[in-house]
Amino acid sequence: MSIKLEKQTEDFQISDLSRKAEQGDAAAQYNLGMLYYEGHGVMQDYATARQWWEEAAAQGNAWARYRLGVLYNKGRGVPQDDATAREWFGKSAAQGVSSSVKETLPKENFWL
Repeated sequence: MSIKLEKQTEDFQISDLSRKAEQGDAAAQYNLGMLYYEGHGVMQDYATARQWWEEAAAQGNAWARYRLGVLYNKGRGVPQDDATAREWFGKSAAQGVSSSVKETLPKENFWL
């Protein structure tokens, strides 16, 4: 596949994901947040990742809640705040996201 075609395919996938996220799809919101957090196909932007994860977390997405904990724990795109990080980690843990699981899963398992 040519580089140009790969870029067009990636752009389409991001556009489709964005459309679903804007329509309220929590999994799409979480995944779009991951793209912004990691800078895949978009400019890395922790603040935008936070916004999408907040949308997904408001719908009960446990991994979005975990990722918000990471942002506050590390101070990425938000002021570093241990209390807020613990709150988000607690909410994700209450839904079954275990710290031991988080540390051992390959990175790709954080995508829904």
